[in-house]
Amino acid sequence: MRNAITVTVLLIRKQKKNAIIEKFSWRKNINK
Repeated sequence: MRNAITVTVLLIRKQKKNAIIEKFSWRKNINK
């Protein structure tokens, strides 16, 4: 069970990072 929880947490962190990166690239595109 512990491993499943760890994997889930890591996936959520990855999604959060990707969302932040998307926001930054989105802003960069507007600035062009």
